[in-house]
Amino acid sequence: MNNSANILKAAIVDDETDLCFLLKSILKEESVDAVEINTIEEAKTELPQIQPNVIFLDNHLPDGRGIDFIVLIKKNIPGAKVIMMTAFNAEGEEDQALKNGADCFLIKPLSHKTINEALARVNLR
Repeated sequence: MNNSANILKAAIVDDETDLCFLLKSILKEESVDAVEINTIEEAKTELPQIQPNVIFLDNHLPDGRGIDFIVLIKKNIPGAKVIMMTAFNAEGEEDQALKNGADCFLIKPLSHKTINEALARVNLR
């Protein structure tokens, strides 16, 4: 018997479809149900409906910077953990992401190990 109340829900906000596929596969192995979202505009509509436990948020999206979107996420879904991801770690970005409310900051490329460590860091493991 599957109790859906115990299944963690994740949202992956990233425009790189390969990364989304990889991340969804890793999360599925960890019993986390993940939804892919490719833009901030989509995320504004979909995240409140999904009410994810955790949001994997890319910083460089086609319609803006994830780092600037964190504050709105935390305001609208205060219980969600935000794991900021970036391939381009500019000076001060990690500090800014954490200041804006990110719970964890990851540098791409991601691995199974880094995903599990991130989930543990935000107390979802």
